[in-house]
Amino acid sequence: MAKHINEKYVSVAAITKAEHVRVVKDIFKTITRRYDFLNHFFSLGRDIHWRRFTTGKMHFLKTFRFLDVATGTGDLAIETALRYPAVRVTGLDFVQEMMDRGKRKVEKKGLSHRITFSRGDALNLPFPDDHFDVAGIAFGLRHITDRKKGLGEERQGVAPRGPGMGG
Repeated sequence: MAKHINEKYVSVAAITKAEHVRVVKDIFKTITRRYDFLNHFFSLGRDIHWRRFTTGKMHFLKTFRFLDVATGTGDLAIETALRYPAVRVTGLDFVQEMMDRGKRKVEKKGLSHRITFSRGDALNLPFPDDHFDVAGIAFGLRHITDRKKGLGEERQGVAPRGPGMGG
């Protein structure tokens, strides 16, 4: 277990990758209900513009499938499905509570037939190679303990000539 600086806080330098993952999961389980508001508030609404910009750069050439890694409450998945009516979207996250909130948003928008959620780890994607035309990750990239491996997993899941989008 990491050395504690005091009763409440763990030194970031002393935290292991496993502890990092546990802390991230715990945080997102705790803020699920307020996550969308906080994301909009702290980004001053830029998150909305970023998703629109990002989806505008996507090209679906073969599979007409999009993988949203670290989907959270599914905003990038929803924006993609709304922009591209022929595309099927898979949102992947390791926090079930976030995806449950995303599922409710997807149902309200009538997109359940095109957006599915899958619980999983960005460092070990449970999909065959070349399964998606585009894979993306929004704000979740900052929480992945091995970014190079995570982006490599995304790239492996994208069909040849399909652009992987990270950021």
